[in-house]
Amino acid sequence: MRPCWAVITAAGSGVRLGCEGPKALVDVAGRSMLSRSLDIFKADPQVERICVTAPVEWVDRFGALVGPGVRVVPGGTDRQTSVRAGIEAVSDNAAWPNTQAEGAMLLIHDAARPFTPAEVLRRIIERLEAGANAVLPAVPVTDTIRQVGADGSQNSASQVAGALVDRSGLRAMQTPQGFDADFICQAYRQVGDVSAFTDDGAIAQAVGEQVVLVPGDSMSFKITVPLDLQLAEAVAAL
Repeated sequence: MRPCWAVITAAGSGVRLGCEGPKALVDVAGRSMLSRSLDIFKADPQVERICVTAPVEWVDRFGALVGPGVRVVPGGTDRQTSVRAGIEAVSDNAAWPNTQAEGAMLLIHDAARPFTPAEVLRRIIERLEAGANAVLPAVPVTDTIRQVGADGSQNSASQVAGALVDRSGLRAMQTPQGFDADFICQAYRQVGDVSAFTDDGAIAQAVGEQVVLVPGDSMSFKITVPLDLQLAEAVAAL
């Protein structure tokens, strides 16, 4: 089996959630979002290295929370610069004795998705072991999608409905997003400024790589606004 590494991005402030302090430390039924997000990676026997990116001033607090064997490093000002910091830390072989590097796979996950099933992780790893360099979990778009246009009024928030968009060919991306470790390290170096990208699959595509999609899961929802947190509390109580 190929070794697997994981980067958990947890440097977000959670402004839209309305919380004070890092979003990853928000309590979900007695445990932090970050602690729950780490579960599937700590439980998987192939995952040998786990790195968490945290707000600079919270690194020590995060370190006390994640426990032994997980490295915490300062994140950046946006998601992708945080991921870059995590990639650099998790791929520093000198900092990870007694782990393997050759043929490594790298999983990049958002701490704000604390209930991702282990089955999603296994689907990604299986496709990477089969030879893919970039694998993303995705779910179908269920809402009706329309283009919009301005309605000509003075109300900047007012719009008119345009053409329907065929949703059968649309998918919403989730995490963890999986990559051959050597490939994604090189891709991050190659693209230079990563701040304009919204996920890691886009960086893979920017360097010409084909991105493979595998089924995600509705349980891998992202906690962004207060209603999401209420849903997470309900899920944790199941």
